[in-house]
Amino acid sequence: MIGSKRKRVSRACDRCHKLGNKCSPSETPPLCQPCIDYGQKCTYDRPQGRRGAPPKNAPLQPAPPSIRASITSERIATTNIDLDTTLQLAEVYRMTVYPVYCFFHWPTFIDHVKARRQDNDRSFQASVLAVCAVAAARLRDGACNELLKVWSPPSSQSDSSAITDIAILSNVHGLRSAALSSISSRASVSEPEFDDLRATALLAILGIQNGDFDQLQIMLGQYHGMSAQLAFHDESQWPEGLEKWEVQERRCLYWSIYTLDVFASSVWGSVIRHRSCQSFVSYPDHRLDDALSLSPTLAGELDTVNWIQGWNTVTDLYRAMEKIMDAAAYQNQRAAPHRPPDLPIPFGRPALSVIESWPVIRDRYDALPSVFKETKPLTGDFVDNVCSFQAANLSVTLQAVRMAIACCQPMSMADRCQIAGELLDVLANIPTAYMQLISAPFLHQLSAVGSLLGSVVQGPLTIHTYLHIRQILLSFANLLACLETPFIPRGGISERLLKHIARIDLFMQSTVDRKPDHHIFRGGSPTASYPSRARTNTAPQPNPQINGPNPPKIDVVSRAEKPVDKSGSELLFASSLISSSISQPAFEAIRQTGYDDTVFTLPDDLISYWPLDADQQSIFDSFFAPHNSFT
Repeated sequence: MIGSKRKRVSRACDRCHKLGNKCSPSETPPLCQPCIDYGQKCTYDRPQGRRGAPPKNAPLQPAPPSIRASITSERIATTNIDLDTTLQLAEVYRMTVYPVYCFFHWPTFIDHVKARRQDNDRSFQASVLAVCAVAAARLRDGACNELLKVWSPPSSQSDSSAITDIAILSNVHGLRSAALSSISSRASVSEPEFDDLRATALLAILGIQNGDFDQLQIMLGQYHGMSAQLAFHDESQWPEGLEKWEVQERRCLYWSIYTLDVFASSVWGSVIRHRSCQSFVSYPDHRLDDALSLSPTLAGELDTVNWIQGWNTVTDLYRAMEKIMDAAAYQNQRAAPHRPPDLPIPFGRPALSVIESWPVIRDRYDALPSVFKETKPLTGDFVDNVCSFQAANLSVTLQAVRMAIACCQPMSMADRCQIAGELLDVLANIPTAYMQLISAPFLHQLSAVGSLLGSVVQGPLTIHTYLHIRQILLSFANLLACLETPFIPRGGISERLLKHIARIDLFMQSTVDRKPDHHIFRGGSPTASYPSRARTNTAPQPNPQINGPNPPKIDVVSRAEKPVDKSGSELLFASSLISSSISQPAFEAIRQTGYDDTVFTLPDDLISYWPLDADQQSIFDSFFAPHNSFT
């Protein structure tokens, strides 16, 4: 006999058994070759099953859901998404999502995808599927329309523009289900891996994009559960022997989800599960993207600056937001009908020094390099865009922090309107393309600000005050009109807002025509606080006595482009401007007839409904809380 026949492996190792891989022997038994290739433990700890056919009287059992889901996952991953499409969607993720949620050392991630690691590693497969799902959702919602005018994802095919036509864009839910099944098939049998954590975080981001806030909270809960298992909050507990780029990935993931947690709490009123004082994780540094080459236009400016510096400053702002929200929550809890008893005085929370907070935060922002304060036009180069992404994110987050600080002190109506107007002035300097790329998360943050503006009209209003608020709301509606797409959940906010303004206009006009009644009284604006009136998400029914038989038409700005004047030049969205498509109300003339000091209160059916996300019980609700008196 010339050679001996190769002996069959009688039993697969635990890892190959779970993944359904061929367990090939290696030159160093008992380790198998797949486990050596991927640096995984090769164990045989699972119980050994009986060989042979089952007894004839054994009842037939249907396949468990996890197995059925696993089959679906593999079918979606290997049949519906080819490697070229996967790489294209990955590049879309890098251009649109990565500057905010930089979960990967990008060169290594792409190399692993090209090597088809996802075919053999279910945890990594979950991350890849989640990346594809988030990117596909952004494409589906039109967030990349402006980007695709100056850039197209690299493709091995001749027609790379087909990225917007691939069938998977209509099956984002399938991608999400596939990623979930890849995670769940592992979680029930072993300790989670880093890629399980990363995939769960990506699915939480997808929940925001899809408007599925229950899914967002479920994914955040699953993430925090796995994070606790891995002691992810303590860098000293991470596995030994990690490469430098692997450490940077983990740092980015940790602080990204910290900011997402604070963001979700500020917009939807959930509990902050991350606490910065219990976080023992360093910030990421330039080694996250050590292969990033500078473009000629930025090479001189960024010799000593890396975009991650701006990213880390955003994290600083969210850490400040957490402290401010704690102070605001402590204030609100004292007036809440249901709360725990107070602890003894030594354990009481000291009041936040509002006067000192804002200057410190502002100085921190002012000390940043100029590249993080100017948002340049969108290009097709990642390096050119990434610093502008940070600049846009910094500007909006800075204003959100300022609003949160304002929650903690009494403010006049004029001060509140000034802060809201300054936010719109800041947004006017950010190219719309960047706001579209940030997509649904940015809209939800704006919706929270819009709900904040809506709270103003709950209080007593003079005509002058209402016209000021109306001006800001119209600018806000125009901005939303340019950012919304028909596919974003709960879209059409701007149209609903403009129609609601028209209803308020009719009420103001009809009230003035009828002269004083129970909705109107004379005198200066009262300094006493007003009772907060609950809002619902049900649109008011037309009331002929208030709304009139035919509400006035207010034209909605095209969603495709910003409003333009007759010369064709683009109009800014600054709060000092009102779109030319919306006329001034007729009752403005009252200001010259002695009625300007008349104080109005709107009827309940105009207050109980607010056309933005009225169910967003955010920390910003206290911005117009009763303890903030009108002066």
